[in-house]
Amino acid sequence: MIWPVKEEHQREEMAKVWNIFHVGQGDPIHQRMIWGKGVPNPRSPKNLTFTAEAYPCVSDRKQAFIDRAIKLNRAGYNVYTCFNPVSAVFGGINLTAWP
Repeated sequence: MIWPVKEEHQREEMAKVWNIFHVGQGDPIHQRMIWGKGVPNPRSPKNLTFTAEAYPCVSDRKQAFIDRAIKLNRAGYNVYTCFNPVSAVFGGINLTAWP
């Protein structure tokens, strides 16, 4: 891949995740961010959970995940998701407190 990767291509590639990663109506989606090696001003790893409570529509939850991943990647984070099922009672953080 040629760097930098265009946002449109990033969105297309991340959308493919949903072909192998099932998200049910009540399932949260967990996102983990790790600061990129060599990126100036290192920051601590972060975790974010997109819950059905905050995003009742599964497609909105998926889109929010992609939007946040692109924003954080642009800032210098590498973004990952957990493929293990996450309990719907898992406590997420307040999304409004995030950049």
